[in-house]
Amino acid sequence: MQITCELNEKDIKAFQYHALKKNSTVKKANLFNYLFIFAVSYWQLYYLFIFKDFLNNFSWTQFLLSLAIGTITFGLALVSSKVISHLFRRHIINSMVKKHKHGDGVLGEHLIRFNEDFLVKITDVNEIQHSWKGIDRIEENQDYIYIYTTPFSAHIIPKRCFGNDEASTMFFDEANRLTESAKTNFSPSYLASNSRSQIKF
Repeated sequence: MQITCELNEKDIKAFQYHALKKNSTVKKANLFNYLFIFAVSYWQLYYLFIFKDFLNNFSWTQFLLSLAIGTITFGLALVSSKVISHLFRRHIINSMVKKHKHGDGVLGEHLIRFNEDFLVKITDVNEIQHSWKGIDRIEENQDYIYIYTTPFSAHIIPKRCFGNDEASTMFFDEANRLTESAKTNFSPSYLASNSRSQIKF
């Protein structure tokens, strides 16, 4: 099974956004950021309850006013944080993508080929072979299939390169089958075996 596809800057950017969205470290950082914004936004309520003995002199007006101010502050801070984060990510990703040029092995035509033992990618400048045993994971979304060879890098296969949805589904299923099969049927490559046999003393 094989597929030929032309990767452009949009594809590389789409992968970077996908990877960031799935990254557990980024998720934890975002959660910490939201909790921090929440804690800071409602400082007036903490002040009332902790330092003003508010429960003994409860006032709905003061409570609702502090709650409203905190909610508005939280909303504005959250939106601002998301906008700044998006602009920063976009700047970083655009800077990374601009370093590539057509035909450099990242942008340009890619041929992805499967056999029972290896995934092979061929471009104008290189040929890369990965054992299925070495595949980290396989993901897909509406527009792409990503075959990760490390936790942070992947072969990008746009679904537009397939003739139809059925073909992309078959490709995705076959990649998963070969990866799962390698976990139970893997043996060292003949290259590794030959290398050991050629060592002389």
